[in-house]
Amino acid sequence: MIDMLTTVLLRLRAGLHPMKPDRRHLHHTLMDIGLSARQVTAALLSLSLVLGLFGIWISEISETLSMLLYCVLFLANCMYIFKTRRSLDAGPDKVPV
Repeated sequence: MIDMLTTVLLRLRAGLHPMKPDRRHLHHTLMDIGLSARQVTAALLSLSLVLGLFGIWISEISETLSMLLYCVLFLANCMYIFKTRRSLDAGPDKVPV
């Protein structure tokens, strides 16, 4: 869900229709910086597992803290994707890893 929201924000920021297809999704960005399809799949599955387990654990502690952490993760993802996309547009030697 975070990836979809970030992609919509990137499209709106670029003046595009929010539902117009492009390569701004996280998996495309990871492939554009040099990861293989298998590496991207493994990374996203691992991230999903870790965040899912963390989400279950933190929701047992506090729903407010859980929502706050979700918002922080969303903002961190947006900042990383904005920076990476800007670097990709500037040239392949400028991409942060």
